[in-house]
Amino acid sequence: MGHNLKNRPLQVLLERYAPGAETAKAPYSHIGDEGGVVIQGQVEVTVGGATRVLGPGDGYLFSSRLPHKFRNVGPDEAVVVSANTPPV
Repeated sequence: MGHNLKNRPLQVLLERYAPGAETAKAPYSHIGDEGGVVIQGQVEVTVGGATRVLGPGDGYLFSSRLPHKFRNVGPDEAVVVSANTPPV
């Protein structure tokens, strides 16, 4: 959300994952922090080697310096509203 993120400390995203879609094959890291809430579906979140499956209403918050990735493990589209600092 937002077209010009230059000099902005926060990026807000509406993420949609098709069944089986993932953010990366292997966990990755970068500077900053991430947080979000699952709106629809089931999302497997792996952070620093720990994995949990989150559903509607479940949220997360972690340092982006920890290796992480997301994957839709459900049969339907997953929807997540998230925020990153700084924008990536």
